[in-house]
Amino acid sequence: MMLGQGLMLATVGAVLGLAAAVDVTRFLETMLFEVKPLDVQIYLGVAMLLTVVTVLATSVPGRRAAVLDPARVLKTD
Repeated sequence: MMLGQGLMLATVGAVLGLAAAVDVTRFLETMLFEVKPLDVQIYLGVAMLLTVVTVLATSVPGRRAAVLDPARVLKTD
C-alpha cells in the first residue's frame, strides 16, 4: 500500500515536472549553447531515476510496517 501511494505521487510529480521542464526549456532556449533543448533521453532518464529513488524510499518503510503486528503497535500502555 505504501509503495502504491509513493509511486502514485511520483508519477504525478514526474508528469508535472516533465511538463514544467519542457515549458522552462522553451523559455530558456536562447541561453542554451550547443545543446538540444528537448533532449528526450535526458528527460526520460531523470524520470526513471526519480522513480527508482521513490521505489527505494517507499519500500524500506513499507517492509518495516509489514512486519509489525498492528494490535501491538496500536496498544497503549
